[in-house]
Amino acid sequence: MPPDFIPELSFYASLHWTLPNGQTELHGLSATYLDEAPSALDNGWIYCSSGDSYSGKKRVALGLDEVAGRLVGLHFWFACHRIASSSDVPSYRYNLRVFQEQAHHNPFQFYTLDKSRNGYLALYQLNPFNAPLWEINGLGASRPEAGAQVDNLTLVSAEGGRVRRLVEDGFPYLSDRAGHDARFTARIAPADFKGPW
Repeated sequence: MPPDFIPELSFYASLHWTLPNGQTELHGLSATYLDEAPSALDNGWIYCSSGDSYSGKKRVALGLDEVAGRLVGLHFWFACHRIASSSDVPSYRYNLRVFQEQAHHNPFQFYTLDKSRNGYLALYQLNPFNAPLWEINGLGASRPEAGAQVDNLTLVSAEGGRVRRLVEDGFPYLSDRAGHDARFTARIAPADFKGPW
């Protein structure tokens, strides 16, 4: 890990979304998975809705095809990093890596949250030293308590784009370039959760 890694502020959690229209139901973020995907680029898109499967038109390979796949629920290791700041107040960013105890059920184990060239959030196999660092507004400068729920968070990309929910061709993506404002909730893993880091 880079030298600014702060293990005492890092934690495991699932990430959920809610729109700022008063809707209280929270849906955990998932990633798309096609068992027979034409290429690796057709898997791992962040799906911002509920359910355990999806179907409909989606861009696959070089065209727009009718597909049906499954959704893989996600839990993340929020690796905290201290960022240099012009003020005396430290600034923190997070590398989000997928980790779940039942590794064989998750084809994205140890993948990293990043975004495509067009700003759509997805999971990638990246070297942790080159992984993007996300700003999470509303998280605070202390480690959340085990089992807690932290509401009203906003996610900001390394380039400063605020992450929003974007429905395109009926598919609910997350994007840092377009879409409707979205808020997030982190559900912190319980104290007995065992992770590799």
